[in-house]
Amino acid sequence: MFVVAAIFSAFVCFLVICILVTKIIHSRAEIPALAKRAVFITGCDTGFGNLLAKTLDRKGLRVFAGCLTEDGARTLREASSTRLRTVLVDITKKQTVLDAYAFVAANLDENGIHHSFILKCL
Repeated sequence: MFVVAAIFSAFVCFLVICILVTKIIHSRAEIPALAKRAVFITGCDTGFGNLLAKTLDRKGLRVFAGCLTEDGARTLREASSTRLRTVLVDITKKQTVLDAYAFVAANLDENGIHHSFILKCL
């Protein structure tokens, strides 16, 4: 019984080490030419959208963060670099989506990033 427990413990330790090594490798992954890349994320007031916006900002991407409330946008701006820009958007209202599109398109041109890849799906 002791041998089985020892083998199981070794296997668990091996799995934990593999997971940690994989996490370290992925956290250091680099995306080439980050200064020429941008992303638009909705739902950035809180939760996953907020975390993703902060993470990509730290990695050097130009982030356009769509927030539902001014408080959420302000909090995110205070916790981020100048690469991150917030825009108020309610994805259930077509006009706010169009306004956000115009904001992103104008700011992409301003920074030497062209918006020819943006899909006009509205």
